[in-house]
Amino acid sequence: MGGGKVRDDSVIMIAKVWGEAHFRERARRVEIIEIPLCKNTDNIHELAGVIDNAMSRYPNATLVLDANGAGTGLGQHLVSLGISYVAINWGGQCWNRQNQKIYANKRSQAITCMSRAIAEGRLTIKDKRFRKKLQEQMTRLPYTFDDRTRWWVMPKEQMKSKKGLKSPDMADAIAFLFLDGIHYVAANDEEFIPLSGDSTSTNGEPSLLDELEQLEQAATQTAA
Repeated sequence: MGGGKVRDDSVIMIAKVWGEAHFRERARRVEIIEIPLCKNTDNIHELAGVIDNAMSRYPNATLVLDANGAGTGLGQHLVSLGISYVAINWGGQCWNRQNQKIYANKRSQAITCMSRAIAEGRLTIKDKRFRKKLQEQMTRLPYTFDDRTRWWVMPKEQMKSKKGLKSPDMADAIAFLFLDGIHYVAANDEEFIPLSGDSTSTNGEPSLLDELEQLEQAATQTAA
């Protein structure tokens, strides 16, 4: 589930996850089965109810929660209900030392890997109800490199204050699924249908999907 301090929507997604690598045959693949909630609400009882229903239908599922800011109260409420979760700290550095050389923080790692998965057809979204909103968010993720030549995705606070962009809550929720260090219950492989759509930024700025291959190669060479 995505949300956090600076958000426009609370988002709950149900997904299958395969693979643990960033590249080649073991690269992570994700299938979004359902998006039971995407709206501007901080009602922890409503959110917990949707989560509890989902967990009852998928009892072996791993619940990943942005428990910072507005999510703190929800996390506490879930614990009181006996529902455990894995807390996300977007601003923290990556778990893996090699990733620390390539990505500025966990959010940058997750979103970059998500973008690569889209380009390579490793992301499927079966629930089409929020497709337009999701595509708008995916193509409006400002990025650059920090002073150590690592991928750096602009924080949501700066996206709003500097770019006038809405919080990419749905994109962040999907990016959770590409975050290293989260262990999911294994699933059987299935055929994937690539997520289609224009990857060009709609506001004239370069999106994270634009020039991904060339910039990733340059960053890897510099970090080596």
